[in-house]
Amino acid sequence: MNLLQALATAVGEANVLTGDDAQPYLTDWRKRYGGRAQAVVRPGSTAEVAAVVRACAAARTPMVPQGGNTGLVGGGTPDASGNAVVISLQRMNRVRSIDTANDTITVEAGCVLQAVQQAAHEHGRLFPLSLAAEGSATIGGNLATNAGGTQVLRYGNARDLALGLEVVLASGETWDGLRGLRKDNTGYDLKHLFIGGEGTLGIITAATLKLYPLPAAQMTALAAVPSLGAAARLLERARAAAGAALTAFELMGRITLQHAVEMLPTLRTPLPLAQRFWAGLFTLYGIGFLGYSLVPAAGPWVSLAGQFAVPLTGGWITDLNARVIGAGSNGVDVFPSLHCAVSAYCLFFDLRHKRWRFFAYVVPCVGLWLSTVYLRYHYLIDLVAGFALAAVVLEVARRFTPASMQGRGAEP
Repeated sequence: MNLLQALATAVGEANVLTGDDAQPYLTDWRKRYGGRAQAVVRPGSTAEVAAVVRACAAARTPMVPQGGNTGLVGGGTPDASGNAVVISLQRMNRVRSIDTANDTITVEAGCVLQAVQQAAHEHGRLFPLSLAAEGSATIGGNLATNAGGTQVLRYGNARDLALGLEVVLASGETWDGLRGLRKDNTGYDLKHLFIGGEGTLGIITAATLKLYPLPAAQMTALAAVPSLGAAARLLERARAAAGAALTAFELMGRITLQHAVEMLPTLRTPLPLAQRFWAGLFTLYGIGFLGYSLVPAAGPWVSLAGQFAVPLTGGWITDLNARVIGAGSNGVDVFPSLHCAVSAYCLFFDLRHKRWRFFAYVVPCVGLWLSTVYLRYHYLIDLVAGFALAAVVLEVARRFTPASMQGRGAEP
């Protein structure tokens, strides 16, 4: 029995592709890398993957594992020799189980990233790995390349989201390391040998991944900055203000945005293109609308004008456009004035101090909700409302704060 016959026996003749049927698997999606292969094999289970690997090992035939074929470096493309067999895992696309009590999901390697996100969302959970190719990239490829995505700041790379793996080794044996145990100190953590290994040590066939509670609200902000140093200072300030709520910070060059607008005339630039860089920030909030302080005050009595002056006219932030998205809504445009008002208030009342926690939550949330929901189409009124809110909350803070607490942050 030759190799192609052995492969057909393992996965079925319909899942062994040759000739023109195999061509879509032999080049990357940008058409920059191309190669040839004896066949493209599409196994539908872990047992079939193991059978394919054993057949190729017996024939001393090189194997090229392939996920969604969305990579940029040709890692899933065979060479030009024509000796290799491409093993496509796209048929292995099932969600095996979701454990909401332990916040885990177990999926097969060919499951598309977006499908994993949707399955988690249907159970009120968040799978935070997100990247541009999430509509076609597969979990197996994400893990094999240790993909980062846009939310590494908070959730880490794909490696940090994996609790367990199922892997077919080069010998055709299967290592079952699928487990949802988080505190696992039992010797070597073998899964990390395969994550980022790009299939060189084994083919990932399934994974148990971490889930998180869905956030109650989200906020995105786009800030124009004049230099890389200014962007670094903005990141430092955002981290200090938002803490773990800051999930993403992306820097885009002006030339990139200019080309995008030129090529897609329907796009609208929310900020002027005069600055060299734009910084995009994304935050998630578990409770209410607190943590808006991208523009934190240096002390409790810093004026609203002072808060504007430091980042907006001080040179390292030239403009700011923010958007708040509540669970299930389409989003509301918010003026920076309200951010400054809530920022001053939240910084004045140290949220660790239980005595002030109720006011620190309720007052800015109500004010922000009224201003954004009822006044979102009246920007002048919105601006006035921001100043008024800042004046009211700071005056209340001044009047009702014990003298021992004024001039410094409240202590626990």
